[in-house]
Amino acid sequence: MTDAERMDETLMLTTRTARGLDLIAWEREFGAPFAAGREAALRRLSDGGFIEINGGFLRLTLRGMEVQDAVVLELTEA
Repeated sequence: MTDAERMDETLMLTTRTARGLDLIAWEREFGAPFAAGREAALRRLSDGGFIEINGGFLRLTLRGMEVQDAVVLELTEA
């Protein structure tokens, strides 16, 4: 599995959980902050009420969970 595939898989799996994506673990695993290059997408998704970032975790809101595939797609294509 390539790094890009591992990143996509990690994002897809962790955003399906209540805990969400551990941003510190992401940086440790992949060597760069999750937000790097995704700033605009993160802002759009946050402003739209689809995600929240709090306590070092990115979590989907209830609204975001309803369209999880679209949220993940936007974050992977950013």
